[in-house]
Amino acid sequence: MNRTVKAFTIMEVMVVTLISAIVITIAYKGNEIFQFMYHSFRTKEKQISEVVFLNRIMQTDINRADGVYKLEEGFRCLQEEQKIDYTFTSDYIVRYYIVSDTFYIATHDVNYTFEDREAQPEELTDRISFIGSLNDDTLYFDYTKKYAADVLMRSAKLTP
Repeated sequence: MNRTVKAFTIMEVMVVTLISAIVITIAYKGNEIFQFMYHSFRTKEKQISEVVFLNRIMQTDINRADGVYKLEEGFRCLQEEQKIDYTFTSDYIVRYYIVSDTFYIATHDVNYTFEDREAQPEELTDRISFIGSLNDDTLYFDYTKKYAADVLMRSAKLTP
């Protein structure tokens, strides 16, 4: 009754366990790296979409406005009886319309001009430019408004 049972030796089991542990560790670390990259991508994508949305809505507001006026801390777009205000701070931009929208883009060097001269508060402006910062990226924004002749004529009559 000499029966031999076919089985793995303890050494073979240990080698398989060691190889399995190495493969599982590599897969776990790869998953961690993938999740970190995905999170970084989502954060960057959200920031880029915020910049694109700000650029699009600011350009639309300026183009649709009958007049764009400089304010102390920003500018106002007037269209018929609607007004849309933009306020610039060093850390963000706020758009006030029916609700307020906050764009977390740091700004500096905000310039308002009308016919190539610096615009004063409550004065019509035809160009708004500023520099924005998002993380370590520098963004340049420049918006122009073209006025109809009747708006410019009314503006000339109002200024001394």
